[in-house]
Amino acid sequence: MKKIKCYKVCRVENGRYYSVMVDNKRYEIEYKVGRYVKPKVGSIFAFSNLEDAKEFSDTIRENTTVFECEGVLSKRQPKCAVEVCSNKDMYLYWDCSDEDDFEQFWEELDCSGDAKLYEIMDLIDGTIFLDKVKLLKEVKSV
Repeated sequence: MKKIKCYKVCRVENGRYYSVMVDNKRYEIEYKVGRYVKPKVGSIFAFSNLEDAKEFSDTIRENTTVFECEGVLSKRQPKCAVEVCSNKDMYLYWDCSDEDDFEQFWEELDCSGDAKLYEIMDLIDGTIFLDKVKLLKEVKSV
């Protein structure tokens, strides 16, 4: 379990910090300063450096902030991410190292036949995947 310094972009709502890309209540994460949190599914997207985190924050949406964090690296560090949705409004973010890995995931996905692929996304420079993360201090707010 390797702990690293990293940076997390969070959505700010009513003084609380949430996932930027996941706003589905079933899967979103509420981040707390000084406490480790784990994802409900998959990994936590973060950044290895402040510059890439700020760039992502500037392009993603309003009401974001960047935190310096302590994180635990996931064993897998994929090169792309896959967004999947079912008709039941269930969102999953899954990672894939290559096309074969994604095809295996797609075959094993059990959404009663209603799963739809939304997007395969190339990752932004500096993106890392974490098993858990602890917000330490805010370094940029919008």
